[in-house]
Amino acid sequence: MSGFSYFEHRTVPRPHRPEEPARGRHATGTRHAPPDYSAIERDARALLTVLPGLARGLAEAHRAGAGARLAGRLHEALGTARAVVADVLGLVDRLDGGRGRQRIDAEALRTARAVPWRTLLRREGAEPDAEQLEVAAAIATALGRLDPDAERGYADLRLDLHLLRRALRDAARRADHTHAQERLILLLGETGRIVSTVAVGLLAAAAAALQSRSPAAAAALVSVTGALVAPACQGVVELVRHWVAPPTVNERLVRAHDELRYVVEDLADHLDRAADPDPGGRRATVEETYSVALLLAGHAARLARSLDWASADGYVRAATRVGAVLGTALRAWRGERWAELEQAVLAVRDTAEGLREYHIPGDLAVHSLAGRDDIPSR
Repeated sequence: MSGFSYFEHRTVPRPHRPEEPARGRHATGTRHAPPDYSAIERDARALLTVLPGLARGLAEAHRAGAGARLAGRLHEALGTARAVVADVLGLVDRLDGGRGRQRIDAEALRTARAVPWRTLLRREGAEPDAEQLEVAAAIATALGRLDPDAERGYADLRLDLHLLRRALRDAARRADHTHAQERLILLLGETGRIVSTVAVGLLAAAAAALQSRSPAAAAALVSVTGALVAPACQGVVELVRHWVAPPTVNERLVRAHDELRYVVEDLADHLDRAADPDPGGRRATVEETYSVALLLAGHAARLARSLDWASADGYVRAATRVGAVLGTALRAWRGERWAELEQAVLAVRDTAEGLREYHIPGDLAVHSLAGRDDIPSR
């Protein structure tokens, strides 16, 4: 057996990835440097050139049969698959360029719909891959019925890919069980299809933006690509959720903490653009993100209280402060007090930075909190 050829590659070249923009203290409305669309297009194309190796590697694994050798290869494959998803997330971040949701106008849609798919996917004079052409057709069809007011945007695709990567991490805990091998092969195959779909969409998005110099054309393609892979990502998450052992309290806190940071940062991004013309969906998005952040903050605080962790008290206070800081920002936003909102958003970003400073160990034990009344209850 020649091995998992696909999983021996780090798929996306690193030289073109810029430094991550600084988070934290910056004024609302800051102008972002335009993404390097040429570099993003090259990296998305490079990703597509190695993805076909996934199918070959899985076929070889099937022929190898069950056993310790296959289990070891699958465990290694899962780790590399997570790295591949991380590379795709990097491409999404670079294409977004820190702007978040983009208003998609008629001109942007015309540019996105005019992408020459066959030419774009052709490699070294050879005809494009049939599966990639099928993905391109699905994206083109979705573009034809895209409602800009209901577009999902970068944040939704980013969240789905984060959840996919976490599911792959959870699945790796069961990779050494013989009965799990068929499920792992199914999981890896579905991951390959998701990554391939996203890579095709990002390639087209970069090409469209490069042609028009319009980030909105790229946003249209990212929107429909995210909508196409969302059910598959959710399917993988559900598959793994019903398969792996229930997470410990410690693991649940790590997850809640990560999700809380993401949601608080997302809310700051939404509020940063609050004074822009509303495409119709921002108000509902802000309110929903705010509600989710409050629920996650309370959940994380409750989990932290139940663990024997030296930093638990400080973390509970930090999670509790989230509600107060976000509430101030929401009141300014609802009242359209833009000067006050600008300062409030800075406080929201500082809160996200404060959460970022907490490292939660992976070996915390659950303890009794009888008699402890020094921690805020909410």
